[in-house]
Amino acid sequence: MLREAYGHTFLDQLIPSGGTIVDLGGNHGDFARSMRSIYDAKVFIVEPVPELFHALPKDEKITNIQAAISGKNGEIEIFLPEDRCATVSSVVGGKSILAREYKYADMITDYKIEKIDLLKVDIECAEIPLIDSLVADDFKKLVQCAVEFHDFLYPELTPKVEELKKKFVANGFYCISFSLTTNGDVLFVRCDAISFWKYAYIKYLARFWRGAIRKIKKI
Repeated sequence: MLREAYGHTFLDQLIPSGGTIVDLGGNHGDFARSMRSIYDAKVFIVEPVPELFHALPKDEKITNIQAAISGKNGEIEIFLPEDRCATVSSVVGGKSILAREYKYADMITDYKIEKIDLLKVDIECAEIPLIDSLVADDFKKLVQCAVEFHDFLYPELTPKVEELKKKFVANGFYCISFSLTTNGDVLFVRCDAISFWKYAYIKYLARFWRGAIRKIKKI
């Protein structure tokens, strides 16, 4: 069954009770709270902005990590525009902070994460260097990955986004975009996790039906 939570669509049946969910770009923690409640999941939340980090839920099965997830370790400048979420894109200008930059592969190792039933990626342009840094072993730990690419805000990123979508496919994933005209809600699912016919149904029927419902609701 398809489920949508806070703008991210994923396959409900691929998350077992007590499964592991990694939330990159935790914001206020609403997505993580929902996943913890529905699936009794073990949730890892990564959020670099101090005000947002301190608002994250406190729970024995939730691990909060104050950092900006990336393809390398170090320090990174994060911009805080008034009209949109914090971003690593310098195009927005204005106020900024310096945050810890945490290499994705090191985080997975440090927290001994062996399998990720759902990886949610909503990190305001930082998804580009993150996915660019992934290697075969990183993909093997994933069952499904829901990504909000930000080329709808920064069109110059579109060629790179298409390249990264192909990278997932080359590593054994189906790619399904639920936002019909943008890459704002893209789901990658391991090919061995669902049948080809299930994939075809979702990609060529279910997603268009959901898109039509969204438009009707807006009207």
